[in-house]
Amino acid sequence: MLEAEGLFAPERKRPIPMFPQTIGIVTSATGAALRDMLNTLRRRLPLVQVILAPSPVQGIEAPPALVKAIQSLNAQSPDVILLARGGGSIEDLWAFNDERVVRAVATSGAPIICGVGHETDFTLCDFAADLRAPTPTAAAELATQITMLDLRAGLQNYKTRILSATLNLLAEQKTALASRVSELRHVSPERRIQSERQRVDELARRAHSSLFHHIQLQSTLVKGMERRLAALNPLAVLARGYAVVTRKEDGSVVARIAQASAEMKVRVSDGEFEVRKIVNRKS
Repeated sequence: MLEAEGLFAPERKRPIPMFPQTIGIVTSATGAALRDMLNTLRRRLPLVQVILAPSPVQGIEAPPALVKAIQSLNAQSPDVILLARGGGSIEDLWAFNDERVVRAVATSGAPIICGVGHETDFTLCDFAADLRAPTPTAAAELATQITMLDLRAGLQNYKTRILSATLNLLAEQKTALASRVSELRHVSPERRIQSERQRVDELARRAHSSLFHHIQLQSTLVKGMERRLAALNPLAVLARGYAVVTRKEDGSVVARIAQASAEMKVRVSDGEFEVRKIVNRKS
C-alpha cells in the first residue's frame, strides 16, 4: 500500500544540502549510534549545529516516539535530519517498518537520511527516506559532504586567487601609472620649458650663423668698395707720378694749356708747390 501511494518513488527524493548549518538527529540518547554520529560530525564539520530529538528505537513505544521526534525537529527547520540506530535483530529494527514512522519520514519537511542497522539491514524507512546510509556513521558522513578540510582547502584556494588577482591588479595599476607618468612628462611645464629652451638654442645658433655669414658678405663688399675707392683716389693717381695743377687765384684745375695762369699750384703725392707760367717767345 505504501509503495502504491508513491512513498518510495525515486522522484520524491530530495537532494541533501551540500553545506548544512543545522542537522537534526532522531535516535536513542544513550545508544552508541549517537556517539558515533556526534564524533563524525565534530570531526568533519564542527561548525554545524546539532539538534537532538531523543526517542526509543525499539519496542512498542518506539513508533509513536519516533514520529513525534521527527515532527518536533521539523518545527525547528533543520537543513537535514538523521534517523538512525545501531544494528540488531529484525525484531529490534521493526519500529522502522511501522507505517506511522514510514509516513512521518515520507512527509518530513526536511530531507531525511536513514541509517538504521548495518549495511545488510533494510527497513521500509530506508525506502521512504531521501537517502539511505548503511550505518549511523555513514549517515553523518553523507550529511556533511563538505568537511573542514574542504573548507580549509577552499579558503586557501580563494586566498591564492585573491593574492594572485591582487598582484595582477597591482601590476596593471603600476603599468597604467607608469604610462600616465610618461604622458605627464610629455605635457609637463618642465618638458615644455626644456623643449622651448632647445628651440631657443637652435634659433640662436641659426641666428649666429646667419649673422656671421652676413658680416662676412658685407666685409667682402666693403673690401671691394675700398679697392674701388683706392683706385679712384686722386692721391693714388699722384703716387703714380701724376700731378694736379690749379690756378693760384681761384683754385680751378688746369686741364689744358689755355687754362694756365701766371701763377699756379702743383699738387703731387707728398705736397704742393707753386710755379709760374713762362711764355716761350719765338725769334
